[in-house]
Amino acid sequence: MVEFDFIKAILTDNQKINLHFSNKIILSETQEDINGRNNIVQRITIDEDEIDEIEVYKLADENGEIDFSFFKNGTQTPKLLRKFCDYIILCTYKKEFFVVLVELKTSDKNNLTDNFKNAKKQLDAGEVFIKYILSTFDRIKNDGDNKKTFKDIAKCELDPNRCIKKCVFLSNINQTASMNRQKTISAKKIHSDGYYRCDLSVTDTFQLKSILQKK
Repeated sequence: MVEFDFIKAILTDNQKINLHFSNKIILSETQEDINGRNNIVQRITIDEDEIDEIEVYKLADENGEIDFSFFKNGTQTPKLLRKFCDYIILCTYKKEFFVVLVELKTSDKNNLTDNFKNAKKQLDAGEVFIKYILSTFDRIKNDGDNKKTFKDIAKCELDPNRCIKKCVFLSNINQTASMNRQKTISAKKIHSDGYYRCDLSVTDTFQLKSILQKK
């Protein structure tokens, strides 16, 4: 799909950021010091059923921050300035282009709501970045050379409100994954402010198309 190819051409090929997977896409995050439990590793396997094209990027470091060279970094840095979501997923599904912003959080069952609220702040940062990328898409798509390289790109329109999905994979460290339900896990909770909360176990499989189907 030309929108997918063009956005992929805009974003870096740096292998530390652009993650190339062989057989499975597994999103992982090490969560430290949760109620006295250290180094809890959250591993979410993406079920690519009916997903036509997919690319995954990780811009944030282990502290959930992004290293923009034009952002200040130090004791005087404004709070949340460098915060960023864990993963950016570009994908196409049923001839539509989507960007899925993902934040992984784990906690004890008593802290799930607070962690969801914190995740939203990092997803907001990712959304601002992606809207800039989509604005760049519109700015350069009509260039003559780009129209030759990417056929019909000038006709493409990407609506941020339609194509951007913000999703929190929220895992209860006390919950054990069930092999019998792996293919059925989806975004069961939809929030009116545009966020999806997906309650999983620490190691689970998530069906990506489940949130792409939602309006």
